[in-house]
Amino acid sequence: MKKLLLVLITTINFGFITNAQDIITLRNGEDIMALVQEISDLDVKYKRFDNPNGPNYTLKKTEIFQIWYANGSKEVFILDTGQPNVQRQGQTLLEPLSISGIKIYNSNGQQLSRVEIQNVMSNVPEALGIYNSGYRKRSTARGFSIPGTITACAGIAMVVVGIATEDEEVKITGGSLCVISIPLNIVATVLFSSGNARIRNSVATYNRGSRQGYTSNSSLNFGITQSGGLGLSLTF
Repeated sequence: MKKLLLVLITTINFGFITNAQDIITLRNGEDIMALVQEISDLDVKYKRFDNPNGPNYTLKKTEIFQIWYANGSKEVFILDTGQPNVQRQGQTLLEPLSISGIKIYNSNGQQLSRVEIQNVMSNVPEALGIYNSGYRKRSTARGFSIPGTITACAGIAMVVVGIATEDEEVKITGGSLCVISIPLNIVATVLFSSGNARIRNSVATYNRGSRQGYTSNSSLNFGITQSGGLGLSLTF
């Protein structure tokens, strides 16, 4: 029974880490855990990650801010709002950002949401790439920290029960779980630290671009949206 419990918890932890999904971020800030099936000129079709054999769902590209793919690549969808684009006007300076911990603020001292940060940093693609990389690392870190925490708590609980009941097998099983949790939590800590460092670096990179009047060299693909307006996508 004890060995079965150990194998079960280990299998659950492995599932947390190895299951890969695409993450669709909408313009309202909502994240959708998905398996992207098809991307057309106007729409993105996907299945829910928790129901891979279920029906296909469809989103308009105009609703999507970005997609993080399971292989680590990303695609950002940028709408043409008709406003002057700083990326095409190198002489226009951007307002600087500030950071405290990993919280990012605009020049008015207002804390920005993740989607707001990504929208602002899209004016300096290099900074956006660094920020997205840092955010991705933090997301991966959670995939290790959650099972690591669960395993550690289960192990400690079993050790306590084993001591109280003088059951040596329960104590050994609990100790084994505690040992399994150690590398998971170490990896999580390293990824969190690296992700936080990249987020701080993204702000510094953005501010350098804002002072210089950043000009993008990215190539953009134009298309006609379903509503009849102009839109474009940027892949980097």
